[in-house]
This record gives sequence, structure tokens and C-alpha cells, in this order.
Amino acid sequence: MHPSVLIIGKNSFIGKNFFNKCKIKRPTKIISFKNFLKIKRKKLNKFNVIINFSISNKYVNNKYNSANDIDCKIAQKIKDLNILYIFLSTRKVYKSNENLSENSAKKPNDNYSKNKLISEKKLKTILNENLLVLRISNIIGIKKRRLTQIHKTFIDYYFENIKKGQIIKFNEEFKDFLGIGQLTVILDKIVEKKLNGIYNVSLGKKVYIKEIIGWLNTYNFSNVKYVNLNKNQNRDNFTLKNKKLVNAINIKIYKKDLKKECKLISKAYFKNKL
Repeated sequence: MHPSVLIIGKNSFIGKNFFNKCKIKRPTKIISFKNFLKIKRKKLNKFNVIINFSISNKYVNNKYNSANDIDCKIAQKIKDLNILYIFLSTRKVYKSNENLSENSAKKPNDNYSKNKLISEKKLKTILNENLLVLRISNIIGIKKRRLTQIHKTFIDYYFENIKKGQIIKFNEEFKDFLGIGQLTVILDKIVEKKLNGIYNVSLGKKVYIKEIIGWLNTYNFSNVKYVNLNKNQNRDNFTLKNKKLVNAINIKIYKKDLKKECKLISKAYFKNKL
């Protein structure tokens, strides 16, 4: 029998995409965090898995405050209910480097990543073995305007610059990326296996920024100005090892699929004017 899933974050970009993937195979419900708080604790027992995509703006931008930690509030409510809780963390908890494993040195350098690492530790204390922490790399996909946008990613800055008629010029900078389609497939398999512990979620391969910009520009035929990175822009290079996850869910994650997703994004954005 497929596990039943409660998704929190009905206006979340990733949450909405995952819901559309997940609902085909299993009993799935998506609600807001506000509505989650209204559910009586005993009624949550009908769910095997809860995954949260909602986040507070104050949690992203400010120093840690338990009042802004939505995940720990959810965890306290489901404590001792034997429900698997999936926490979305970030690759930013690590010190920038190549081939980062789940045990690599931690060096969060902004409030968002520092808060995520604090939440990881608190959730482990509350939920023990009923916790799955996913440290996720950069996600590529088009966010619809009506969906909540709190935390900006690489592609958000890419589209912001395109609207200004410019593209940032990169040389040998690289990162680890996943397409939103790839991520939803991975999450679907993770739910099916009901994993616990800590896993990196990534392509597991080096992707040069100039390479991914080239894919995203496939259908961009307008004149753009290339500008150099300024001192304040993100220059950190990283890749995550994903062997632990790949083996656990028996999946293959290909760079060619990321390239395909980027070209579909380019077509949707530049030809259909999304």
C-alpha cells in the first residue's frame, strides 16, 4: 500500500509541483500551514508522511528565533505519532567545496543556512528516527506569479537580469543543480521508501554556470549585454555527493535531463512569454 502524504505549503513552488506528481500514485493532501494548525492532532494519524514546503520570511532573513521556525512547530504537534517528517534543508549548511558528503564540514554563512542547521538539530531531538533531512542543491524551474516567493535562487536572479537586458558573465564558476522535474521524481521515490536520516539531494555532478546559462538562453534571441560579476555576487563553487541517496532509492540522475529541463524552461519563457 502506498503511504498517504500530507503536504504543507499550498502556494509553494516545489510543494505544488510535488503535489501534482504525488497525487497520481497515493492519497495526498496539500494545505497551508495556517490550516495545518487547525487540524486536531488525532486526525493526523491517517498520514504516514508529512512534508513541509512553507517558510517564514523572518526565518529566511533574520537570526534564529523559535517563533519563526515552522518546521519545529509542526514537529511538536506530530511528536510520538509515528509519522515520518521530511525536512527540506539546504546545501548551504556546508563549507563550499567539491564532492560534499553528508558528513562534510559545516559552515553556514547566512541567516537562512544557519537557521536550517539549527532546525535540523532541534527536529532530531523532537522526532528521533521519524525524521528525514534533505540537503537540497539549486533547483531550476519557472515559478508562477501566484506562488509564494520568499527565498531567491540562481534562476530567479537569472530572470531578473534578463528583464534588465543583461546576463552575468561567468568563467569557471560551477555549482550543483537539479531541475524541478528531477526533484519531484526523487521526492516521490523517497516517500515510497520512507527513508530517514540525512541525505544530499543533488545532480552530483559539476555544472558550469556559463553552461547552464547557455541552456537557458536556447530560445533567447534578443540582444543582451554581458556584465562581469561584482564583488557582492555569489562566487562559491560546490558539488554534493549523492551516492547515499542514489543507492537508497535506486535511481539514476543524469545531466542530460537537467539540460532538457533548462531548454524547456527557455522555450516556455522566451517563446510563450510566461
